[in-house]
Amino acid sequence: MTKRQTAFLLAKVAFAVAVLTWLFHKVDASRVLNSVCYAAGVPIFLGIFLGLLTIVIAGWRWRRWLAIFEIDIPLRSLICIAQIGQFFLMFLPGPVGDDFTRMLYISRLAPGRVGEACTTVLLDRCIGLASLLVLATLCIPWQWNLLATSQQTHWLALIIFCAGAALFVFSALFFLTGHPTHQWFEKRLRSLPAHSFRDEVARIWGLLCINKKRLAQIFGGALVTQLLLCMLSISPVFRSAFSCLYFRG
Repeated sequence: MTKRQTAFLLAKVAFAVAVLTWLFHKVDASRVLNSVCYAAGVPIFLGIFLGLLTIVIAGWRWRRWLAIFEIDIPLRSLICIAQIGQFFLMFLPGPVGDDFTRMLYISRLAPGRVGEACTTVLLDRCIGLASLLVLATLCIPWQWNLLATSQQTHWLALIIFCAGAALFVFSALFFLTGHPTHQWFEKRLRSLPAHSFRDEVARIWGLLCINKKRLAQIFGGALVTQLLLCMLSISPVFRSAFSCLYFRG
């Protein structure tokens, strides 16, 4: 092991110790232990299983993205990186921790293809947001009476529903019209001044157009992930599995 590798390993260990120290400072460990000991076993194990299942699906989705760009990385490595990203997601604001961690690790696994590998992280984030928007659009009509009681929630729900409807139309055109969508997009790109940026966007769009089957699989996996997260967050049975976590202010 070189000096550089040793220094990097020591830095990772020091960072992990710092994070764990902060975590145990914020968490009432004795209360967590008591809650786990007296909690029902089935909700705990179901919650852990569903949580791990979302990680596996995330790694599978990421592998499908990398396959579009002809980057071959083992699924096991991607699942490990996805799990590390979920860990940092709890400590950094928004999705920054997850995306930054995934980009950092994938750049080391795909030397010479760093830009494309990092692009898959951003594309996967867009698909995840799109799947969330689709589910929200489907659920809004069922809860419209509740959302319409306030002017703020009324307009917010209306905006989300319209955005979801526009996404449905765009998806239908993309998946059903075939290569004309690629040709139409390339014509619009000719007006952009930056040739390198235009050519790269056109190339990525072309890859998406010829890999629609993989893209549909990725979107389906994202929908399943969102449904599992909904089960974890709204179901009393699964929510009780995580109610033992208590953070002191």
